[in-house]
Amino acid sequence: QKLKEEQKRLTSLAQGLVQYGKMQKQLADAQETYTSVMKKAGQLSREYEAKNRAFLDEQAGMLAQTLQQGMPCPVCGATEHPRPAEMSSQAPTEAELKQARKQWEQAQQKAQQTSQTAGAWKGRVEEAERTLTQQAAVLLDGVSLPDAAQQAAQRLDQRKTETEALEADLQQEEKRLTRKTALEQSIPRQETQLQALQQKIHQQEQDLATCRAAVQAYQK
Repeated sequence: QKLKEEQKRLTSLAQGLVQYGKMQKQLADAQETYTSVMKKAGQLSREYEAKNRAFLDEQAGMLAQTLQQGMPCPVCGATEHPRPAEMSSQAPTEAELKQARKQWEQAQQKAQQTSQTAGAWKGRVEEAERTLTQQAAVLLDGVSLPDAAQQAAQRLDQRKTETEALEADLQQEEKRLTRKTALEQSIPRQETQLQALQQKIHQQEQDLATCRAAVQAYQK
């Protein structure tokens, strides 16, 4: 019973280690996705900033075309304009700027979601690691978690062999007990048969003695 209980706990540990490996893969995938999404979000952020700057420069260039010497600038109030902003031929439209901002915000939102997913997997992996480490400490004499799977498999094989040997011995003992029981049950029957046989022999001896007496009397 003790061997079976240990074998059950070792099996549970081995299954837990397999699940732990799958969880580590999920965590690695989630972290890789987060890194990729963050990289894309950074790229879209830079693109938006560049377009926004170009758009603002374009707006400033349009304003500069309306400036006149001696007249105050509606933005800064200066009456002299030695270096007015120039129009840019590469400036985005307002619709393009809004689209760039929308893409950047969506990427930021996706980055936040993938960060939460990776964080959740990290929590699961750490919790599983603590649990499995405790189980390995009890069942495998403190074996480190990276070596626990191999050690658990070896210990399971040992316990399986021991259990099979004990079960074989138990079967043999049950067979001997069955034979013993059968013999014990047959003894009264055999004793009865023996008594009947003894009585029959005794009767035959009496009959033989009677016959001998009769022969002797005839011979006289």
